[in-house]
Amino acid sequence: MTGSGAPSHPEVAAASHKTAMPAEKRDSAILSSVSREERHALICNAAYYLAERRGFANGDPAQDWLMAEKEVDQLLGIAPAS
Repeated sequence: MTGSGAPSHPEVAAASHKTAMPAEKRDSAILSSVSREERHALICNAAYYLAERRGFANGDPAQDWLMAEKEVDQLLGIAPAS
């Protein structure tokens, strides 16, 4: 973890840089460097921090998960499913 409280992950930092690689190829490359388990852990942490920010009150864990999944996938450079 970093000092900001957010999980630190080298692939997330690397994925934030734009490349000339086509999106589909980039998505595949990122997914192959971040395992399903690592992605899942990143989403778990992000969902927890979303709930924590609102004081764990008046929220929906499923909605937290979906929002966290979207944020993590965006950071990883993974295009949303159509």
